[in-house]
Amino acid sequence: AAEALLDRGAAVDASDERRGATALIWAVGGDQIEVAYLLIDKGADPNLADKAGRTPLMLAISQGNRDLVRRLLAAGADPSATDSRGMAARDWVL
Repeated sequence: AAEALLDRGAAVDASDERRGATALIWAVGGDQIEVAYLLIDKGADPNLADKAGRTPLMLAISQGNRDLVRRLLAAGADPSATDSRGMAARDWVL
């Protein structure tokens, strides 16, 4: 379904109004790894954060998903970005 929406022109980096979360943040946070990979492949920005400053990299680290962490870093995710509490991705390690 996600691929069909993207193929029909859905904005890969659109965010919701309530949380400010992009589809990539929702996919990573919801453990929808294949969707996350698809979004990365379609050019989703791995550095866009939600309103709390959480990035997909932070969420992937907190879940202990090493493969996704590597994929996000390869796509340009910034490990030094901080959330609204001043925590960087490294601070999200389990």
